[in-house]
Amino acid sequence: MPSFPGQRLLNQTAHFIGERAQQLQHLNRHDLMNEYTPAPLNKYWNAATVSCVTLILLLAPGLFVRVPLAALWVGLSFVLACIQGVYVVYQLVMIALSLSLLILLRVAKNAYTLITKLWYRQPPWRRRLEALQTADNWSEYERNASEITEDDWVDDESDMPAAALLRRAIDDLAAARDASSRDGFRTLRFALSGCVKRNHLGIEDRQWYPARSPLRTKRLVDAYLDEVCSSLEKVAATQSVPVDEKARFFDQVRRTVGVTALCLSGGGAVTMYHGGHILGLIEAGLYEHIHVVSGTSGGAIMAAMFGCKTRKELLRDILVPHVSTDYKRDGTQKSEGLHFFPPLFRQLVTFASKRVLVDRDQFKRVCDFYWGTITFEEAYNRTKKVLCISVQAQRVLGAGSAQRLLMNHVTTPHVTLSSAVAASCALPGIMRPQRLEAKDDQGNVRPFEVDGVSWIDGSIQADVPFKRMATLFNVSNFVVAQVNFHVKPIVDDSARVEEHWAVPSLARHYERWTGAAELSVRMRATMLSQLGLMPTLYGNSVRKVFSQKYHGDVTVSPRFTFGESVGFKVICNPSVADMKHYLRGGKRALWPHVCRITRMVRLESCLADCWATLRAERRRSFGDLGALAPENNLPNSAIGRDVHGVGHDDGSPERRKVAFSTTEVHRDSPSYRQLEWEYRRLQTRLERLRSENLDLRGRLKSVAALCAVQPPARPGTPASRSSPPTQIIVDAATTSSPSRASRVCTKPQSPERPASPREIGC
Repeated sequence: MPSFPGQRLLNQTAHFIGERAQQLQHLNRHDLMNEYTPAPLNKYWNAATVSCVTLILLLAPGLFVRVPLAALWVGLSFVLACIQGVYVVYQLVMIALSLSLLILLRVAKNAYTLITKLWYRQPPWRRRLEALQTADNWSEYERNASEITEDDWVDDESDMPAAALLRRAIDDLAAARDASSRDGFRTLRFALSGCVKRNHLGIEDRQWYPARSPLRTKRLVDAYLDEVCSSLEKVAATQSVPVDEKARFFDQVRRTVGVTALCLSGGGAVTMYHGGHILGLIEAGLYEHIHVVSGTSGGAIMAAMFGCKTRKELLRDILVPHVSTDYKRDGTQKSEGLHFFPPLFRQLVTFASKRVLVDRDQFKRVCDFYWGTITFEEAYNRTKKVLCISVQAQRVLGAGSAQRLLMNHVTTPHVTLSSAVAASCALPGIMRPQRLEAKDDQGNVRPFEVDGVSWIDGSIQADVPFKRMATLFNVSNFVVAQVNFHVKPIVDDSARVEEHWAVPSLARHYERWTGAAELSVRMRATMLSQLGLMPTLYGNSVRKVFSQKYHGDVTVSPRFTFGESVGFKVICNPSVADMKHYLRGGKRALWPHVCRITRMVRLESCLADCWATLRAERRRSFGDLGALAPENNLPNSAIGRDVHGVGHDDGSPERRKVAFSTTEVHRDSPSYRQLEWEYRRLQTRLERLRSENLDLRGRLKSVAALCAVQPPARPGTPASRSSPPTQIIVDAATTSSPSRASRVCTKPQSPERPASPREIGC
């Protein structure tokens, strides 16, 4: 490869810096989702105070006698305040330097790319890669990308450290599949238990999905995935193993694998790029494999559309250029001025009168226009997509940070999407806090009160709710679409890192150095926040803005124009031309990740097919009552969607765990709802019969006592001739079984006229 002067020195310097950066970055390598949390700083300041007092006692023991205690205390406090001030200034300077370093690295990368383009001729695959950025649809992109990948790189295993282990795993699975049915199932289950997991042996690492191979990865990786999927299908199709045993195995595997979630970041009006990301998923055939989506701030707009609209409705009504200007195609939106962001002049007038740019009531009207009164639960029942929208409380309740709320069909099933989107977009300074609304059983929309607080933009504390989504829905892979203009300088698209570098090793050093600088910013911001010295924005601490993570396992970031990079487009309502640009740029940014995302969801899709096979087998064996949970790999029983069979109880006060019995049904199935309704009806009837039984027992005792004290009638009297003897009838079976209707009555033994129910009191 041709080189330019000084390239060797540059490579050596980058290698040295990369090693040091890797050591720093390793501090946070153990946990991708957690923020850096240093030790509490209060103990350090306490130790500093004790050290100062001890030093004074050693150097000038008579100082406590000559100087008043109050003056000594004031002087000591002043010294400590000066030390703390110097410490704060140092940390702020280091944060500024780290941010400057990130920007300089970005500029250096662009300069290096320009120099390499001018210095020597680009390889053929790089020229074709640049041509991919002009593709208008997936078919054109796929056709052009198929000409780039080099077969030599696909077949080469010398650069794969785990190649031997992958080959051995493939051979073990193939041998287990060829064994006898019963023994083969046990052997295959044992082999799969160590293979079916996320990123096993690094097969999902970014280095196996480079820019030079847009649609293909190492042939060994595909062979391994094919063998694992074939083994899983063999286990599901084995007829000699009970369906319950196979169901338990696949339930464990589904929990291990987890699901992939699409996370849409905030960014104001620029979040319309997310519409292009969703359009790219649909065109590439990945829409059906994404079951969990989250949105925060402006990203909640497209996330709500993804969660409540079907694929056909998205293509027809949402992912079109006129969605922001004429959603219903009848001119209503333009005539009534229903836009998320009013014109700039009107924003200035609103700011002069209300100190915010957007009126919250007008914004709520726009949200009602788009989503109406549909709730999270109704949206999930309609599309089977889990929608998560993040908000946070306006004020802090008690000690600690503000309360956060991740809304979805599990935590807030009756909250309306329109109020959730409006609250998530309420960034302080842009819009005032919003109130949530919920729909009751009668369909009336009422305020949703949680501790009487209003809600604001959730991206201040968590632009991407990694932890909560992993806990609720067993999300193990995060595809983050990042369009925040203030994050863009420090977050790179994970598919475009290596395409700027002629030397692949420089790309790795660049990643290490940027990762170390990012970690430095997060670490120092967290330290300052523990001292309460971080600035506030409209009463909200900006610590989380610096300390939270903005990238995931796959990070999609479109190419910004100058106006988008500096934030000019953030508060401008998109026009038809803008929407065309956003949709085109969004899908072009996602297509380079299709190869990697396809391999990520490969196991999820296979497990979904196997689960569907088990559902069909169980339905044949036990009827509709034996249906298992839905075949999508969604919450993996992490939210208790499966129930026990009748009569099963583990006796613990905790929430009951998932069990597979012959009478297990899913809550979404009609058979479950019918059984639940019948069970509740029988419970109500049982309680009523128990109450009637107790009442009739009391009446029986009263009648028995009355008969014991009543004198016998004289023979020959009219009463004795007209009134036959009274017989007390008690159904003996009902006294021992409260579930059967008790019959207690006083029945006259008259053959002429039968007694009425009112007379016998039954």
